[in-house]
Amino acid sequence: MFLSNFSVRRPVATVVLILGLMAMGLLALSKLKVNERPDVALPLLVVNIPYPGASPETVERAISGVAQVNVYGSLKRELSVLLQAQKMRELNVTVNEVINALRQQNAAAPVGKVRGTLEDQSIRLLGRLDKPEEFAQIVVRRNGAELIRLGQLAVIQDGFAEVTSLSQRNGQPNVGMSIVRSREASTVSVADEVRALVKTIQAELPEGSAIAITEDGGKNAQRSLNNVIEALVLGAVLTVFVVYVFLNSWRSTLITALSLPTSVLTSFIAVWLCGFTLNFMTLLGLSLAIGVLIDDAIVVRENIVRHMERGADRVTAALQGTAEIGLAVAATTFSIVAVFIPVAFMPGVSGEWFRPFGLTVVASVLVSLVISFTLDPMLSAYWGDPPGHEHAPKTGITRFLQRFNDWFDHQADRYGRVIEWALHHRRWMTVFAIVSFVGALFLQGKFGGTSFLPVSDYGILAIDVRTPPSTSLEYARRKVEAAAALARELPETQATNAQVNVNGGRVYVDIGDRKSRKRLTVEVGKDLRRKIEVLVGAEYSVLDDLAGGAQKPVQIRFTGPDSRKLLQLTEDYMDRGRIPASCCSSPKTTWTACARYPARWTWPCPCSRRKMSCRLNWIEGWPRPWAFLRVMSPTPCAWPLRVWRRAIGWTPAARRATWPCG
Repeated sequence: MFLSNFSVRRPVATVVLILGLMAMGLLALSKLKVNERPDVALPLLVVNIPYPGASPETVERAISGVAQVNVYGSLKRELSVLLQAQKMRELNVTVNEVINALRQQNAAAPVGKVRGTLEDQSIRLLGRLDKPEEFAQIVVRRNGAELIRLGQLAVIQDGFAEVTSLSQRNGQPNVGMSIVRSREASTVSVADEVRALVKTIQAELPEGSAIAITEDGGKNAQRSLNNVIEALVLGAVLTVFVVYVFLNSWRSTLITALSLPTSVLTSFIAVWLCGFTLNFMTLLGLSLAIGVLIDDAIVVRENIVRHMERGADRVTAALQGTAEIGLAVAATTFSIVAVFIPVAFMPGVSGEWFRPFGLTVVASVLVSLVISFTLDPMLSAYWGDPPGHEHAPKTGITRFLQRFNDWFDHQADRYGRVIEWALHHRRWMTVFAIVSFVGALFLQGKFGGTSFLPVSDYGILAIDVRTPPSTSLEYARRKVEAAAALARELPETQATNAQVNVNGGRVYVDIGDRKSRKRLTVEVGKDLRRKIEVLVGAEYSVLDDLAGGAQKPVQIRFTGPDSRKLLQLTEDYMDRGRIPASCCSSPKTTWTACARYPARWTWPCPCSRRKMSCRLNWIEGWPRPWAFLRVMSPTPCAWPLRVWRRAIGWTPAARRATWPCG
């Protein structure tokens, strides 16, 4: 073969080529951005509103790679212009004139350019006003030499805008910030810069103030990647160990093991050229390919050793052994490529996730094929075991490994008899294969389940709180704090961070690292759901897996041009989804509904002869006197709901009218 002949006859050039590929791989690795997940391009359209009067310092962030900074609970400065109607009538000035004056005389905009030989500089007009005294001097109208200024018509007050959001940590108010990286940025790099900036700001804060990082996505990403890297390294070590056990030669083991770092490092060149990031999908591809990377080298090396056992010298054995096995090795490698190429080009969101995985596997196995045809024959020819090494007396651990290989060869002979039996009982083997396949599908469907992403344990729970329409910010704060207070009763809870707005809010519950607690996040989430069942006046939902963007696992959206029709469809669907055909279908099931009249009933459930408790509670702060009904059954039964619907006077019209409280 051309590659093996060239590498054996030009060893220096081969070494230089391999070292060059490894150096380029290290360079590509240093340029790769580190993220926890692949960059998935979702089918979304973002509309940007330009700000022509802003300076570059206003548009850019202090940290490169930051796309958005959200602030919660802060006070925003606001200058209020309180017009005085009497003075406006005396001076015959309209409101539109005041508005136009404010727009024209309180603006910053580009007004031109200064063109130079090598560069152009833009000219901006700095017209933004900052003080109430400056606003009072705005000219609203000119009557000849007489100027009517804003201060003659209005009172300018320097204050704060209405608070529309709150932030709380462990029940105490604070100012919260969430920093979102841009798509092309690295999560780990941005997080490192944010930590450095926090240390700088901490030194400048006044006494009594503090700034702390409550959630660090960079550490989570780095931790996940470290887990994959540890698995990759462990797999490589175990692979080399197994090779040494069966080859019983440290030179043969080292020759085959060198294909691992060279193939892995060279694969990073393809990852960088494809525009991928260093995430768990690319590293998962390398972890999967670890065994395949060394397979080609093992097959080539074993065939070379076989030729040496027959009396050939090292150079001849390297050339003939590689040429003899080359077609089989290439066929094995290209069969793997044929499997993973379609995976890399799957359409849709799944394709976005699996593209880095598939192409990384393809690149790594192709590189391993080249390495097995170049580096392995060259090292075998000039640095392999000396002639007669296989028949030399064994001492120490090599004697033990020789005994193990003799025993394994005996087991291989017995395995041949099993294969012989299988070939003579083809019908039984067909039945066994079909039963195994069906059984595997049954076990996976019964116990394994399916999911787009695996369940993750980030050590954080989220509680979504949705308050009824037209409630106040204070009402939402109370409901969110009620959920946070219950979350702090959990033994695993280290802190709660709440974000509140007029529509409700969200509580992030920090339960610490997985190693610091006994229960999984899913188990803690179940306990938290039981606790918040007693809360009323808002809709509460616990999210125990934040891998999907901290959203509910099932979301249904109705779209269309007619808003009234959409509202009707939504209400009908909610009615069908909330009220099942029987009063209970599983033990300790809780139903939520609305009723017109506050009361309390207890009556027997006919199918279980046990009592069902129905409790109605008034919802604090609601504009209409609807009540919140919970029906709890201790045992399964098939009691039609129409019985208790009649008991509380619930009609379909009332059900539609009271839909918001569910």
